[in-house]
Amino acid sequence: MGVGMENENSGRVQTVRIFLASPQSDTAEARAAVVKAVRAIGADPVYGRRFKLDLLRWDDEMRGLMFEADGSPQEDIEDQIGKPNDCELVIGLFAHTMGGFLRDTERFGKPPGKDRPWHCTEWEIAQGLAGKKAGRVRSVWLYRDQRR
Repeated sequence: MGVGMENENSGRVQTVRIFLASPQSDTAEARAAVVKAVRAIGADPVYGRRFKLDLLRWDDEMRGLMFEADGSPQEDIEDQIGKPNDCELVIGLFAHTMGGFLRDTERFGKPPGKDRPWHCTEWEIAQGLAGKKAGRVRSVWLYRDQRR
């Protein structure tokens, strides 16, 4: 896995999977900006011939994510959309919160050195960093919106 720059003359389109990790509550504007940028790059005739950008996000209206009433939304995201550590790029956005808690500590564990469950976005970013360390994720980008 991982993104390799294809020879411009190869004619191959490289799919680049991008996982967008962020809580909705205070990052809606930043999430919309990422969606707009990814769509613009995908529509660019130069990049569009070489790359297909696949933005994985839980609020994508085209994917129709279904949540189990008694399950874990994080597991549903992984099962239906994908895992951060299986993407070439993970983009983490946050402002004043890292999302809700992943209460199933048997499944998700706890952050190193902490006696609390992971926050959802925190866990997704950590999974991206683990994927980068393992050579599966090319980059993990973080943006903190401090405007409010």
